[in-house]
Amino acid sequence: MPTEAVHHLSRAHFTIAIICPLPLEAEVAIPLFDTVYDRTVYEKYGPVRNDPNHYTLGRIGCYNVVLAHMGGCGKAESSSVASNIKQSYPGIELALLIGICGGVPYRTDVGPTQRRRDVFLGDVIISSAIIQYDLGKRLPHRFVRKNTLESNLGRASLQIRSFMTCLESRHGDLSKDEQGHLQTIQGSKDVPYPGIKSDILFKAEYKHCVRCLCISDASGDPSVVDRRRVDSDGAPYIHIGRLASGDTVMCSAKDRDKISKREEVLGFEMEGAGVWDNIPCILIKGVSDYADSHKNDTWQYYAAASAAACMRALLDQNPISNATSSAGLAQDIIASQFNPRKRPAETSEDSSNEREKACLDLLTFPQAQYRLDEIMDPLSTTCTWVLE
Repeated sequence: MPTEAVHHLSRAHFTIAIICPLPLEAEVAIPLFDTVYDRTVYEKYGPVRNDPNHYTLGRIGCYNVVLAHMGGCGKAESSSVASNIKQSYPGIELALLIGICGGVPYRTDVGPTQRRRDVFLGDVIISSAIIQYDLGKRLPHRFVRKNTLESNLGRASLQIRSFMTCLESRHGDLSKDEQGHLQTIQGSKDVPYPGIKSDILFKAEYKHCVRCLCISDASGDPSVVDRRRVDSDGAPYIHIGRLASGDTVMCSAKDRDKISKREEVLGFEMEGAGVWDNIPCILIKGVSDYADSHKNDTWQYYAAASAAACMRALLDQNPISNATSSAGLAQDIIASQFNPRKRPAETSEDSSNEREKACLDLLTFPQAQYRLDEIMDPLSTTCTWVLE
C-alpha cells in the first residue's frame, strides 16, 4: 500500500469484517485481497487492548477490510469475535461470515428468481435470513422451536434487505464473477474440484454405518438418489435464501428434511446466530455435505473456496456505500467558510453558527472518547499546512 495512503488510514476506515470459523476458510479468502497490509500497519491498527481477536488487515476493491480468525466453531465463539471487532474497528458496517455448511438437497421455495431446485455439493448459499432452529423444547416425537419475539433473531437491516433484492436481479453477473475469483484461488492454492462422482446423495432413511463402504461403492446402490447436475463442469450455483443456525452439527437427514420443510431453509450452520445480533451480517456458505450421517472432508476445501470467491464477487457489487466520509464532508464545509468569493449574506452570524454546528455534528461518532484516549503522537508534519 502506498505510504501516503497508510498515513491517511485510521481504524474508522475499516468498514467490512470477514469472519472465518476455520483456518482453511481464511486460507482461501486471503488470496482474493487486492492488498494485504504489512506488519507495520498491523502494529498500528491491529487489535486494541482487551480485544483477543487476531486479524488480517487489507483492502478488497474499494473497502478496507478486517479478516477475523476465529479460535473455534460455534455460536458462542462467533458472538465473542463479533462483539470484539467493534471495539477495535468502530467503523465496521457489515460482517461477511464465510465458510462451509450442510446443504438441503432440494429447496422448496423455487420461483422466478430461484429457478434451480437442486442444491449440490460445492454450491454457495447466501443468507436472506437466519433461523435459530434449536432454541426451544423437545416434546414426545418432535421438537418445538420457540416462536416468541424475544427468542428469535430479528430481520436483516433495511440496507441488507435492499441489497439482497438487488443481488437477485444481478444473479448472472454475480455467478460469472464468482467463477473468475474461484479460478484466482485455484491459481494460488491447490484446491481441486472433487468431481461429480463424489457428489453422492443417499435417501433420508439410510443411515451411515461406521467403517462402511457406501461412499466408495455407491454405484448401483439402491439407497443412492439418482439425480443429475445441470452444469457438466460442476460450476458452483449461488442460492439466495434462509439458513438455519444451531449449536450442534446437523447429521440427521430426517431432521434436516423436517426442519427445512417447516422453516424453508437451504442449509445448516453453527456461527450465524452469534454474529447476527452484534453486527449487520450476510452469511456466505459453501455446501460441503448434505447435513446427514454421511459426512466426510472430501468437499470442505472446495466448498470453502467457492464461498470465498462468492464473498469477493458480492463485495464487487458494493453492498455498503463508499461515499465521502463524515470527516471529509466536514472538511468541505470548513473550506467553504473560507471561500473569498462567497456573498456577504453568507457571512452573517446565523449562517456561521449553523455551519459551526454542522461541523461539530459531523465530527461526533460512537466511541469518540475511546478514540481520544488512544490517539497517537502527531507526525512531524501534522498541521504544518495551517502555518503555511
